[in-house]
Amino acid sequence: GFRGSCIRLRKGAAGTALKQVSPDETVAIGEGIETCLSVALACPDLRILAAISLANLGTIRLPDAARNVLILADRDSSPQAQQGLEKAVAQHIQAGRSVSVAMPPKGQKDFNDALK
Repeated sequence: GFRGSCIRLRKGAAGTALKQVSPDETVAIGEGIETCLSVALACPDLRILAAISLANLGTIRLPDAARNVLILADRDSSPQAQQGLEKAVAQHIQAGRSVSVAMPPKGQKDFNDALK
């Protein structure tokens, strides 16, 4: 399976490979590729990775230097989605990272909807 893997969509302002990420850089991780591409268009300075699945959001293998994670969450109020998001946040915190969560504006399901 692809557990722990991701699609690397944008290298961010640094323009370096993921293994060369600096500790002060934020790594944005989204679930779906559409969400990630939408954020990549709006925020070209962000390093963006697509997890492909909610279950994979917290298991992506990041270099030890990656200290700051921004999770690009869909606005999904189902218990399964909420639990998946909480689990992903907990997994990154357990790995010693600081975690923020960004959500699309109210009324928008995901960042792709917000861009339209």
